[in-house]
Amino acid sequence: MAAGAQTALAQTGSSPQVGYVYPAGCKQGTTVTIVVGGRQLQGVDQAFISGTGLSVRVIGIDKPLTPEERMKLRDELMELRRPAGAPATPPKPAPGAAPTPPPATAPTPTPTPKPVIAPKDVPARIVELERLLSEVPRGQATPALQDSLTLEVSVAPDAPTGPRDLRVFGRGGLSLPLTFMVGDLPEAAFPVVTAIMPRPPPGSARAATEATTGGLTVTPPVVVNGQILPGATNRIHFAGRRSQSMIVAVHARALIPYLADAVPGWFQAVVSLFDAAGKELAYADDFRFQPDPVMAFQLPEDGNYTLVVRDSLYRGREDFVYRVAIGELPFVSGLFPLGGSAGQEVDLALNGWNLPSPVRHTRLPQETGLHTLDLGRCAAATGNIDVAVDDLPECVETEPNNTTGQAQQVTLPVIVNGRIARSDDEDWFRFTARAGSPVVIDVVARRLRSPLDGMLQIYAADGAVLASNDDNDDLADGLTTHHADPRLVFTPAADGSYLVRLSDAQHRGGPDYTYRLRLSAPRHDFALRVVPSSVNLRPGGTAKVLVYALRHDGFPGAITLALRNAPSGFHLSQTAIPAGTDKIELTLSGPREMPSEAGQVTALELEGTAVIGETSVRHQAVPADDRMQAFFYRHLVPAQQWLAAVRPWKGK
Repeated sequence: MAAGAQTALAQTGSSPQVGYVYPAGCKQGTTVTIVVGGRQLQGVDQAFISGTGLSVRVIGIDKPLTPEERMKLRDELMELRRPAGAPATPPKPAPGAAPTPPPATAPTPTPTPKPVIAPKDVPARIVELERLLSEVPRGQATPALQDSLTLEVSVAPDAPTGPRDLRVFGRGGLSLPLTFMVGDLPEAAFPVVTAIMPRPPPGSARAATEATTGGLTVTPPVVVNGQILPGATNRIHFAGRRSQSMIVAVHARALIPYLADAVPGWFQAVVSLFDAAGKELAYADDFRFQPDPVMAFQLPEDGNYTLVVRDSLYRGREDFVYRVAIGELPFVSGLFPLGGSAGQEVDLALNGWNLPSPVRHTRLPQETGLHTLDLGRCAAATGNIDVAVDDLPECVETEPNNTTGQAQQVTLPVIVNGRIARSDDEDWFRFTARAGSPVVIDVVARRLRSPLDGMLQIYAADGAVLASNDDNDDLADGLTTHHADPRLVFTPAADGSYLVRLSDAQHRGGPDYTYRLRLSAPRHDFALRVVPSSVNLRPGGTAKVLVYALRHDGFPGAITLALRNAPSGFHLSQTAIPAGTDKIELTLSGPREMPSEAGQVTALELEGTAVIGETSVRHQAVPADDRMQAFFYRHLVPAQQWLAAVRPWKGK
């Protein structure tokens, strides 16, 4: 499998497979032409983008010619170029082969009818044939990216900003989603490059652009879209003023989080800033634990500057796409606290650059869980930031609490909002527990974009270490490669006082190293993931899907499953996840009758219900896709919609 490869589950062998979209976004109130690269895109006639305020239509597809198709087109071109009355050129025998004598009584062959072209259309047809025959695969093209589908996307002026899911639909079914961004800044883009493109005429503008790896002049603030080919760099030129506080924020891995086992692997973007004399002023290849780089710098003088974007190892391919925000933009590097109590008002202290206000007064939602914070103009460079909402009592870490003697006393249950404020800082907490009563000690930091790499340790009153943990995998956090939030379930052997020590495993710290530390009895709950996010069905047919039960604090109970508000004809083969089971495979059945000859795409909702204590708890399953990282690690990457496509059999 290669870039953007789809799980075989609920995907037919002929399903469209998409590897990238370029440009990977656009501004509100604009109409743009984009290219989707992949394979098996023949017959795609529809495209879908999640959310409101967007419309999309299919313009056409480019696919490399087979040797047979190329030969037929070459013969047609030769025939059209042949002067009137000149004999047709006989086919040449293969090298070394003796000419085959005609039989004594050769039957008269039936000539193959040729398309009739009016004389006035011959010149245009010759130009078209020359164009088609000039298209050659690039040396680095992979089969997974050989098809190019062109779409037109129109965005309403009031369309909500942020990431969307883009899928394509054709006679082979529905693809898995790609990320498409909607922003509120002006946009610019380097020329699109696909796996199959005509050779540029020598001396043409495009030939010069490709030879010099491009150059684009922009006026900040702006979002620039680009692609990186093997060995290439993209140069972005802009004018600046002395002491301007500039932000450069790249989104690359955020657009395509996992490239499966594709070669040459992940796109690791790096950026460098140069002045007019060619002196390098700044460089970045990441932002903390995130691989997409961010630079914040002040311009030293009035003048022209060049931003260079490339891959860290000078690799490249058509799906090495990126979006980079450039300008005096607000950027949030961290916030405190990372959440609060449901329905309550909270003052969030923001850290970062160019912030309009250091504090954001926010009323938190009534529903517990993670919620995306409305960042306003800060979102263009920062992206999405979530805050945690809970219904447990909360408090704030109080310094000094850096030693056992200074440990902060807390009463369970509680959520402590704190920070590891400097290198080698330690936060100590003391609590009382009863023998045999388990206590869950859970840190939420990395899951909320904090750079903290937490380390938890539990101590007895006499100083003995009773338990420790560094990392804990969380299937619900499918976009994180390093699950750095620790978690422990501690069952005391005796009544008494115990100590919790929280530190950074890499001995780092700072204002943004914030956390939420929960100490409580187990709180049983669950979440659901349904895989894949795109299901392909034939009329009256079935498809296999997986449902994952993410059990919180060891919840063991059964979970009842049901389709919510599903159109007539959709059914599940199994309606429960048995007690103690974390994953089941079931079949989804589609309607027998086709609503149209072209088929239909339907948004479905899967709901799970369980009895926890004396309460009936309901949660909607989050659609997700099973993605591979580095040939081994697997991640459940969330999608915004669960879509089922019903399509007639080919030829019907």
